[in-house]
Amino acid sequence: YGVAADKVSVILNPIDEDRIQTQIQGENPFKTDGVNYLAVGNIAYAKAYDVLIQAFSIVLQYQPEAHLYIVGRKESEYATEIMKQATSCSGHIHFEGFQANPYVYMAHCSVFVLSSRMEGCPNVLLEARYLNRRLVATECVPIVNQIVQEGRNGYIVPVNNAERLANAMLQAIQLPVSLLPQTEICLHGNSI
Repeated sequence: YGVAADKVSVILNPIDEDRIQTQIQGENPFKTDGVNYLAVGNIAYAKAYDVLIQAFSIVLQYQPEAHLYIVGRKESEYATEIMKQATSCSGHIHFEGFQANPYVYMAHCSVFVLSSRMEGCPNVLLEARYLNRRLVATECVPIVNQIVQEGRNGYIVPVNNAERLANAMLQAIQLPVSLLPQTEICLHGNSI
């Protein structure tokens, strides 16, 4: 557009801390006390829930008490196919549909998983980081490397790799919930 680079500032999507803090006060939505993995986003090809289900079936071999919760709209052909695939892990994968308050799920999950093939700015990953959750994310967009600190608050894996995703999910559960207080989440020196 012919605008000088020194006149352009790039900011991340903001996080509404007050709204999140209000909404996490709700009751724990998980039906079990075991390990609860969480993915949030519409059930669409870009989110790679097919890969996540493959990975979770591997996780179940090592953590038979684990559960996977998927929060997001499920009104598409892809969603129908994903729900059929999930029957192989019957009783362990829960499709929660659209939720007006996904934050209560985030606040109580054991590990937050972003399995996406592609993202713009992964707001749900920023929000899960804000809530000090253990994170597993794919390299679907470069900013993931600034949100997830490998081995400290989570793990980053290649896109479309179920085995690596499963391994990261198993490793992440061993991490302390977070070493960073909420107010110290910084990207490019700016607090979010």
